[in-house]
Amino acid sequence: MISRTLILALLAAACGRSDETHADRFSAYALSNTTLRGSFALSRASAIDAEKQALSACESAAGDGFPCRQILWFTKGCGAVALGARPRTDVTDWIEASRNGELLQVGNGVGPDAASACADAVAICANAGGINCGAREVACMDTGVVSACPSSVAASTRRENEAATAAATVYVGYAFSKEARSGAFAFSRSALADARDSALAECGTGGVEGCAALGAFEAPCGATAVGGGEVALAPGATARTACAAALAACERVSGSCSGLTYACSSGEPGFCKEF
Repeated sequence: MISRTLILALLAAACGRSDETHADRFSAYALSNTTLRGSFALSRASAIDAEKQALSACESAAGDGFPCRQILWFTKGCGAVALGARPRTDVTDWIEASRNGELLQVGNGVGPDAASACADAVAICANAGGINCGAREVACMDTGVVSACPSSVAASTRRENEAATAAATVYVGYAFSKEARSGAFAFSRSALADARDSALAECGTGGVEGCAALGAFEAPCGATAVGGGEVALAPGATARTACAAALAACERVSGSCSGLTYACSSGEPGFCKEF
């Protein structure tokens, strides 16, 4: 989304205007489809400079060799980003589609302050058809500070979209490597086997060895818990219920356990300690 302010500023620059003010400065944000983390470049001299700086910082932070993409420019006030899921049933390679950002819906908002920019980003994400849109990062040009969106915006978004997450009917699979002590979730809208195989493939990304499928379920969310060196997996209608189920399953076997991670077909993965 390129704002009217940015278009006018670009036209002014093309006409040779030299009396640069703070309003002539450009800020940008670039996002990694693979890590779902992004980087701001604030108050640069040109839109091109802001874009290059944001992309460079994003790709350096991601460090996985995949390109980041430019998703936001702004020339005053604050800019914010919200992320959600873009439901699709025609995807044959879910891992590749995820890496290409085909399943990700972005909301890029602007506003005079952090809260309004974050709210604008969530609204744009939802209006574009995104599911479980959540406010992420925000940066303001007057302070030069990058921070998480206010918790009030993120919390209200989580509650409003919980029902949409629960309504999805998909299959969730999880694979884990004891050697690497890492695992991966994957989702499919066609079959349990697809969810399981995709989880195994994702777990083995980057040469990770020893991945084994822990399970696959028909559910919109899955979560893990750990105790006694073992990992338990459970499904749930929401992230919260999946985390509770995983913890209960783990404690039945290992006694003392703690919730670990969750993932839902709509939205971003996270840690069970959020609940």
